[in-house]
Amino acid sequence: MIGNEQFSAWNKANVDGALDFARLSLHTTERLLALNLEASRAVLADVTKSAQGFEAKDFQDVGALRNRVAEAGWNKVSAYSKAAYDVLSNAQAEMAAAWEQRVAEFHHQSAAAIEKAAKSAPAGTEPFIALLKSGLAASASAFDTATKATRQFTNYAESSMKAAAANVAPKSGKK
Repeated sequence: MIGNEQFSAWNKANVDGALDFARLSLHTTERLLALNLEASRAVLADVTKSAQGFEAKDFQDVGALRNRVAEAGWNKVSAYSKAAYDVLSNAQAEMAAAWEQRVAEFHHQSAAAIEKAAKSAPAGTEPFIALLKSGLAASASAFDTATKATRQFTNYAESSMKAAAANVAPKSGKK
């Protein structure tokens, strides 16, 4: 049976976990907002710089300006996308690590509770205790398998993103 101290510790761990996830979410949001603000400032500065002192003598000048602005814009979008991906990728990794730690703690506490219950259980409950242990081991194995699959998918997606980014280059506008 779970005592008041165990319940209190379990409750505190859950509250601490929720607060950790909330802090991580806020930190990630702050980083994304700062990235967006910086990107907006850079775009405004580029547009202002491109527009100042521009004199179009013919359509080729307008085309050249359009190409220069488009290439600079492409470079900004590419840099912004990479920075946003890095922020979100780091946040995902931190949340996954925190989640894995919480699940490991839960499994450890559950195993300890089952062992404690087994010591004070009446005779004839051994099959039930074995069933509980087997269920806990199966859930731990399933979580490990899911975690490994998620890591493999994340690694594949990241390598695919890097390969795609390396193969995409801004168009120079030359025809």
